[in-house]
Amino acid sequence: MDMRFISFKVLQACIKKRSRTLADRKKTNAQALALVDQWIQKNFQEEGKRSEGGKWKPLAASTIKQRKRNKKGSVKILQDTGTMRSRWKHLFTPTTAVIQSGVYYSMFHDKGTKRMPQRKITPTKEQIKPIIKDLFDKFIRRALAA
Repeated sequence: MDMRFISFKVLQACIKKRSRTLADRKKTNAQALALVDQWIQKNFQEEGKRSEGGKWKPLAASTIKQRKRNKKGSVKILQDTGTMRSRWKHLFTPTTAVIQSGVYYSMFHDKGTKRMPQRKITPTKEQIKPIIKDLFDKFIRRALAA
């Protein structure tokens, strides 16, 4: 068994360095947001198939008729202009990460209203946790090995 002895000051410096490394998660937070954004984009492509409640409720016949009058082709749910799908803000610091829709009306679709069915856009914590867990596990292993 190989035993090495180090001074208390060396040990303190080592712990301080690793603590600073663990505290600065800015790059990892940005990567986590990219993974969440990918999940959201795939959920749009699959018209809610990934969301908690399953596939989004179909559009009303009147909505389909209105959209077909304006353009040809298939009518995708929540994607007539693509604005809601493409406008997501990624806000991150060394300690926090937030993804936010760039359009105010997305919350009405995500939560539902009296007149509009819920079409869940964002993942639940349970859905996203396994996706970002590996990313943070790797970050922690690298920080502790430094």
